[in-house]
Amino acid sequence: MLIEHPRHTGTEGWTLEGDLKPAETTPNAYRLRLRVPAHSTAKLKVREHGPQLTTVNLKNQPEQREFLLELVKQVPDAQKQLQPVLDAQSAVADIDEQIAKSKAAEQTAAADEARFRENVTALKGSEGAKRFVDELNQAEDQLQVARKQTADLEQHRAFAAAKLDQAIANLSFDWNESETK
Repeated sequence: MLIEHPRHTGTEGWTLEGDLKPAETTPNAYRLRLRVPAHSTAKLKVREHGPQLTTVNLKNQPEQREFLLELVKQVPDAQKQLQPVLDAQSAVADIDEQIAKSKAAEQTAAADEARFRENVTALKGSEGAKRFVDELNQAEDQLQVARKQTADLEQHRAFAAAKLDQAIANLSFDWNESETK
């Protein structure tokens, strides 16, 4: 019996596994001979081995860090190539955390400033108003400092994100999976 098994076309490096040898090879198929005695059945297992390409589209997304860390565990050779991306992701995450804290401080300062302003308005012309004017000035100063800090951190984040994008753009490596097992 002659069995045709499709070949991987367009990709090189695919071979039949084991002792299986094709009787003929065409551009699109292997032709395999199998002797089957009359009135009986037979099975032929065809296994192929070849390169597999996995493409990962990395972007500036924190959830991909876990994927990269898992990849480093599975492919130790990837550590060297992925470390700049992991470092850049950590830098962006750290700055994001600082921005969140700065924005929280900004909101607190804005709430304090609004409360002191209300107190000054309510106590206008009285002796107690002077104390609240001083506190209002301090709250406004704190609010300005917090806003400047947030703006500075956002600039740092933009720089860190650009550095991460560059690290991702520079990333390209190949590995032989059979060597990592």
